[in-house]
Amino acid sequence: MKRPYVTLPLLAVGVWVLAGCITNTGSGEADSKPGIVNRIYTARELQLRPSSCLYALTPEQIAAGKYVDVNVPVSNGYRIVSAFVPPSTKVDVGDEVQLSSSRCEKGAIPEVTRLVRSRR
Repeated sequence: MKRPYVTLPLLAVGVWVLAGCITNTGSGEADSKPGIVNRIYTARELQLRPSSCLYALTPEQIAAGKYVDVNVPVSNGYRIVSAFVPPSTKVDVGDEVQLSSSRCEKGAIPEVTRLVRSRR
């Protein structure tokens, strides 16, 4: 009876290669989150009472598009995340959207990447 000395190492290498195919490639989708728009900021609100994530916006950034608060589901309820809405995306309160991230870190403001479902 032949021993599978060559087959087992090849099988191990095959599993290792396939495992690499399903790992995160760093495309930014790992932290992508769905949520519901619950507030659309006006330019005046952004100047007077911005959220903690949006306090450092410049007048140019405020003019570049809309900013919204989004309810993002978490294990014990939801978290409110402020996000940028590009001019090409139209959203309204109650719309379901996809965010690039659920965190506002190091000056990077989450962005609405797409409209999942409009409430209209």
